[in-house]
Amino acid sequence: MKKRIGLVMLLFTLGVSAQVDNVSVVKNLYNVQAGFGLWVNNETKLTSEVTLRSEIGLNGGYQKEGNTSTLAFIPGVSVEPRWYFNLKKRYTKGKDVAFNSANYWSVKAFYVSNAFILATNNAELENNQLNITVNWGLKRNINAHWHYELGVGLGANALYKDEDSLFTNNSPLVGNLTVRIGYKL
Repeated sequence: MKKRIGLVMLLFTLGVSAQVDNVSVVKNLYNVQAGFGLWVNNETKLTSEVTLRSEIGLNGGYQKEGNTSTLAFIPGVSVEPRWYFNLKKRYTKGKDVAFNSANYWSVKAFYVSNAFILATNNAELENNQLNITVNWGLKRNINAHWHYELGVGLGANALYKDEDSLFTNNSPLVGNLTVRIGYKL
């Protein structure tokens, strides 16, 4: 009797382990997201836990200096490899992992050109910017099409010059705050 119970337990464990090994990020995922701006992005599967996210959109920004306040929308593009590190753990706990619903680490490269900017007070970006940040974030599904994403990151402006003018902080350090709601296409 003990041998049968042991055999059943072993087969059950192997079956659950095989199912966990099949958990993977989505092969190709398109989204439209809004938060502090508006973006269209694609996530392409590289491995079972890693995607490459490419994105184009408008980042929003606000600065108040003395009596002058500036609201700007800055077009940019980004490339971001993401490692969804707790995908299998969420699956084994019975949590939703559809459409890459998990926590992630990423390295994001975000490029902004000074060629075009939408801003109040005729604000200008004197130099192109290439911000590279290391980020931690999470993505969760609301329903079959809607999701939200939260994240924080810290990095540097790879093209930093002291005379950068739009949002001056006299430092090459940059932060990344992600608060978005999105729709899966």
